[in-house]
Amino acid sequence: MLLRDNRGNDMQGTQTVEKNELLDELSGRCDYYSTLPSIYRLGSSVFWDEADGEKRSVVVRHCNIIDSGFWDQHPEIIESQ
Repeated sequence: MLLRDNRGNDMQGTQTVEKNELLDELSGRCDYYSTLPSIYRLGSSVFWDEADGEKRSVVVRHCNIIDSGFWDQHPEIIESQ
């Protein structure tokens, strides 16, 4: 059971499965979460990116930073200070 508090923490303490079931119920669509654009599923990561040693630029990506593939592609994030 979800209880609303004054801070709007409706989903605090619920598991991912419960949240997805609630989204399906509210939207009327099965597997609604997977149909959302990545910006809403993964959030935004902002970091410096270098293109072949040229000027660095700030980029915004909507990607899974938990996945090791992200860190394989962007080792400079950890290596830089």
